[in-house]
Amino acid sequence: MVNLVIDFGNTRTKAAIFDGDRLVSLIEDVQKKNLSELVSEYKPNHIIASSVSVTQKEASSIIGNDLLFLSHQTKLPFKISYKTPETLGLDRIAAVAG
Repeated sequence: MVNLVIDFGNTRTKAAIFDGDRLVSLIEDVQKKNLSELVSEYKPNHIIASSVSVTQKEASSIIGNDLLFLSHQTKLPFKISYKTPETLGLDRIAAVAG
């Protein structure tokens, strides 16, 4: 199962391709316009994105509608007990999920 993981950061966008648990490719500074090429090339079964710089709508317009956008409301195998989960950094949520 191929998965594409995207991090839209403040200064750059990073992407990783996984085949199961194995990292296939890591792109440290991918141009947003090239993300659709990654989707075409690797044909991922699942795509998840985390962002501090683009909205879900913008990300979906770049990548397509088959995108899981990480948030404090994303179904995960743990409960977020943070007092204000909407203010919890996505990097922290992703780290715990990892």
